[in-house]
Amino acid sequence: MTGTANRTPAALIVVLALPWPGCPLESSGEESAARLALQVRTATELRSEARCGRVVPRQAGVDLFWTPAGTPAQQQRVEYASRADAFEVGDYSSSPELPPDQSTWSLERLDAERDFFWRVATRYATDWVPSEAAQFRSPLCAGDIRFILPDDPALAASALQAAGKCDDDNPRVAVAVLSWKVAEVQGEQRVSMAILPTGFETGQFDVSPPLEPDQSSFEWKPLGGLATHYWRVLTRDPDGWIASDTMTVQGPPCIADIIR
Repeated sequence: MTGTANRTPAALIVVLALPWPGCPLESSGEESAARLALQVRTATELRSEARCGRVVPRQAGVDLFWTPAGTPAQQQRVEYASRADAFEVGDYSSSPELPPDQSTWSLERLDAERDFFWRVATRYATDWVPSEAAQFRSPLCAGDIRFILPDDPALAASALQAAGKCDDDNPRVAVAVLSWKVAEVQGEQRVSMAILPTGFETGQFDVSPPLEPDQSSFEWKPLGGLATHYWRVLTRDPDGWIASDTMTVQGPPCIADIIR
């Protein structure tokens, strides 16, 4: 019978429209959205290691680490700023887009001694989902220090003395025991250490954490073995840093040096 051979019986249509026993009905839009929301995760375990940069003149930098959100994330980016309310007002910078499994990123040439705030945003389809924010403080590095010449020598630390020893807790580590007379006009102090005699002129030196204005001694560790090191005491002035004369210190032969 032409025109009727391919017709589907009405009873069969009804059967196909019903679900098979034990199978759920098709989910509603709300149920699908709920399942998707369960899959949307954020990066976690944010941590940072602030440091001085690897390029001379050395400036502040930081290495950032986190645990990625994982599948089904598509991309990530690091968002950062130096304002605590930056993410609320939308005034922040971002890294390039990163692969979804990347777990570290670095920043270089940061302003010294500033608080920074950062987070990791994860992209799902067209939406970016941010993690909780974390914070770090950038260090003071050689490239950030401006040396000034004092009008009066008494404005600089003086009477520098140094001795090397092996660390009391870890005899494998060489330590420099440093002492000095504090400048007459006290201010925040730092100890700076170089391994080259020209290190202070070329910006190739390290800087200690902040020292109290009246502090007159410090232990620098680890000291690089038997090599001669050059050190200064820096005193902060409103216009820059006043450096003491440069002195030398040499580490003793500790266990690690003897083994080598």
